[in-house]
Amino acid sequence: QEGVHFFVSFAGARWFSRVPNMLTQPERSILRYDIRQPSTSFDDPTRADLTRETKQVISYAAVGAALGGARAEHQNLVAFEAAIREVIDVVLEPFDLVYAGVSPTSLEPQARSARGGLVPFDAIPRAARHLIAFVTLPLRALFAAYPGSDTPREREGVVAIDDVENQQDPALLRALVPLLRRALPNVQWLLTTASTQLALACDASEVIALRRTGSSRVELGEGLLH
Repeated sequence: QEGVHFFVSFAGARWFSRVPNMLTQPERSILRYDIRQPSTSFDDPTRADLTRETKQVISYAAVGAALGGARAEHQNLVAFEAAIREVIDVVLEPFDLVYAGVSPTSLEPQARSARGGLVPFDAIPRAARHLIAFVTLPLRALFAAYPGSDTPREREGVVAIDDVENQQDPALLRALVPLLRRALPNVQWLLTTASTQLALACDASEVIALRRTGSSRVELGEGLLH
């Protein structure tokens, strides 16, 4: 339905383990968006493993499109899978990889290198896996919040990422914000960072500098970024 509040957040302590994909109860874990339940715990690093959720979203999109593609009432699943491919390809560009779909035997997401070889999800560079999560998990929430949409990438929402530069290659920090905007152009990105390189990739009007002046006091900083 229209007007659904959409918000996704990522903790700064996020990480990826090497766990196999396990797709269960997609109607609750993927197709359901509950505005009353926070999506992230910022206080418990053990709950910041993004591996299983990211793999589930990608593999469900492929399975749903394959099973529902011939039925008119499930064409939104085809659109969702196409959108998944598009956003993953955007963030894989700096790594000379393209999305290669899901393995039919393991349901593990795969990428393809410039030489044509297949790269399993767990072997994709760590920075790329984080970027994949940054775009696929919000896309999943958009799809669930607007279940009848054929254009989930065009929907509006808010995504907050704490310490966005964590696990990223310093050489790619200036490209990070443009990549996120290309992937989900109508999403409002709220990013916290200590990286001046990442901040310099944004217009000055888009950057807010905060400074701590006491044990529990934070103020808006003034002057140029250094």
